[in-house]
Amino acid sequence: MSDGGQRPVLGPRRPDLAAAGRRTRGLGLRCLVAVAIVDVGCGDDDASACGEQVCELPSDRAELLERLAGFADPVAQWLRGAANDAGAVEGSHEVWLAGLREQLGCAAADERSFVVLSNDEYEPKVIVTQCANDPVVASRLFAVFEPEAGDDVDAERFRLAAWDDEAARFRRYQVAPTDAGLTVAVEPEFCGGCHGGPYALPDWTPIMNEMTNPWAQWNAEPGFVSFAFDEFPARNGPVFEALLADGRLDSASNLEPVVRAAIDRTTAARVAERDGPATLAAAASLVRPVFCDENVNYVSEIHDSGELPLSAALDPGLRRAMTLLRPEATWSFVLDEALQLPPPSPGLAPLVLVAVRGETTVQLEAALLSRGLLAPIDVLRVRALDWMHPVGSAVRCDRFEAALARGQGGALDPAAFADAAELARALFELALEVPGGSLADVGDDAVVALADAADVDALARLDAGLLDGATLTIDALGDAIDAELAAVESAEGRARLADERLRRGCAARRIYPTAPLIPGTDACP
Repeated sequence: MSDGGQRPVLGPRRPDLAAAGRRTRGLGLRCLVAVAIVDVGCGDDDASACGEQVCELPSDRAELLERLAGFADPVAQWLRGAANDAGAVEGSHEVWLAGLREQLGCAAADERSFVVLSNDEYEPKVIVTQCANDPVVASRLFAVFEPEAGDDVDAERFRLAAWDDEAARFRRYQVAPTDAGLTVAVEPEFCGGCHGGPYALPDWTPIMNEMTNPWAQWNAEPGFVSFAFDEFPARNGPVFEALLADGRLDSASNLEPVVRAAIDRTTAARVAERDGPATLAAAASLVRPVFCDENVNYVSEIHDSGELPLSAALDPGLRRAMTLLRPEATWSFVLDEALQLPPPSPGLAPLVLVAVRGETTVQLEAALLSRGLLAPIDVLRVRALDWMHPVGSAVRCDRFEAALARGQGGALDPAAFADAAELARALFELALEVPGGSLADVGDDAVVALADAADVDALARLDAGLLDGATLTIDALGDAIDAELAAVESAEGRARLADERLRRGCAARRIYPTAPLIPGTDACP
């Protein structure tokens, strides 16, 4: 595969992604993988999370309650009854876990801990959920315990994310010690580019970098073997060992449905903004994920079997759109969600941590389809551009950023639209415009399909509005995708995908602070 069509950015609003990656990595590489709540750097002070008390903590109970005013999440509800006069809770982290468990109405037997290697030198960290037998309830609260110096996790500076039903958003808390017990920084402003990504999305969204088997950097036992995870020694500090005791430690396979339920929460809340006021910010929030990568996920070959999720080579959103438009089709990518590569040759490592399109963006796009804001052909018109590169292509995102810049420059008048949905549709259509027309001008049974944005001549014709040479019927596009996937499943295709894995991995490490340490990317420029 090629370089993914990395060309100059068209719109002035697009973030400096490489610079964003450099800035956040300057905060100690602590925007960690999986469901890290926030960066451990406190603002611009480059300190551990409240480790030097640079976080703004409440001075007493009254100030704590003032900061929690209007909050309806489990942490806020519990703290109102549990905090002492100093605005803290006496006792260890176990007191907090027990109190929050009771607040949620969960049993101690249903608490679960999950362990993942962080991108801070592969140090393990622990994520704790309650009511793990019910993913929907469990998705209301995440507790994250980060590594600390020595051989343990930090039991005094852990993080919490709790769902507020009334506000329809996750509330974030940083726990920190005081002389009177443990208290919290409420909604701390750590590293806005971590879970918010390069676009600094305002609301916290859960990120589990590896959503599918084999969960290379997770503890996935019982039932699965985490080959990368098992290469690193486990910590054996008392807090770490207690959190991972029998009955608590669980497999990453059981965290996945909890994180998906949390993504469902944030997706529903985000799409609900379509009925709100028509602002360009709200409109952009709705349609940006169709064009741009707000985050990424990672998939791995199942050991040396050659089996790899299809998303490594084909965008799930494109696949969904094609399936909806051709429900009776028999293309291989419609019938099977996995690639079957030739097994790696002796001495050749399996493909591990291949960056793919982020689950939150894929699910938001699906929600736009289910609610009728976009039609399958709309999504296909975008995802057919540079379709050989499901993630990491600037071409699609350039169109969105250029349209947003035009909208902000006066091409769209928010006052002329009834709600955010109408304005989002107008912004979407603006992003499809080319000189003399639109990508939609080719009709409902065809799309402008650019296989590889590294094709400079094809890209120039597209930018000039010359669409005839790049127009394919939906059936012809399906055939072309099938042929490409057949090539990927060859020995030569494995080598190309291995090169593409490194390109994507290097880009992810520059752009996304939550990116894992990806084998082979140590020498990234």
